Amino acid sequence: MGRFDELNRRKARLADAAAEQRQAIAETARALRRPLGWADRGVALLAYAKARPVLVAAIAAAVVAVKPARALALGRCALSLWRGARTARALLALLQARSGGAA
Repeated sequence: MGRFDELNRRKARLADAAAEQRQAIAETARALRRPLGWADRGVALLAYAKARPVLVAAIAAAVVAVKPARALALGRCALSLWRGARTARALLALLQARSGGAA
């Protein structure tokens, strides 16, 4: 019986070590979630731009034509409008869901 007891103790130690390793991996994954999300957005933006070279050229021409400082101000304004529209859309969807789709 001594051999089986030894194997059972070893199995328990390995299971405990695996649980600790899983916990460490989970903590690391939580810490990396936000930076990896930003990286995913960057890759998606590059893919979007690559698929639309005419749009990229038009934006570059607009920046040159309007001067970079003015283009930056317009970009900030456009971003604010886009965020507001996105928030409004989410709010409308929430209101529709709460009212059973009648809103």
